[in-house]
Amino acid sequence: MRLLIKEFYALSELQAAWDMPDRDIQYLIATSRLKLSIVVYSQTLVTVPPGPHLPTDAKRRVYSGMLDLNPSDAVAIFRQGEAPIACFSMPDGQAGHFPYFFREQTVTKVDELMVRHTERERVERQWLASRASDGAGPFGHSADYRS
Repeated sequence: MRLLIKEFYALSELQAAWDMPDRDIQYLIATSRLKLSIVVYSQTLVTVPPGPHLPTDAKRRVYSGMLDLNPSDAVAIFRQGEAPIACFSMPDGQAGHFPYFFREQTVTKVDELMVRHTERERVERQWLASRASDGAGPFGHSADYRS
């Protein structure tokens, strides 16, 4: 299946393109080989800079864009179909959470789990490239070289 080159893809699109069963996707997520994200629109978030910080360093802001899920949250969503999340990673390296004392927000698997284009390329290059090099690609031969 060909995919349009986009900034991000639904996980279900890539799973179909990669022809990969749920167990393999779950393995990639659980071992941090595949980072999943969600897209939010005009969501109020609290962000905290990386490293040691004071409570006064937290900033409240309205954000639209991609948020990277922690691997444990991503696995829970993938396994159970949904899971509450409170914390995530921002694209600028900051930690983020939903306001109101880490209020959780439920994320569902259906069309909410996304993979960035750069993440897709990295996974295909590092973890899926071996498919073509193991003789299962379009060029190969039988043991007796008859075909």
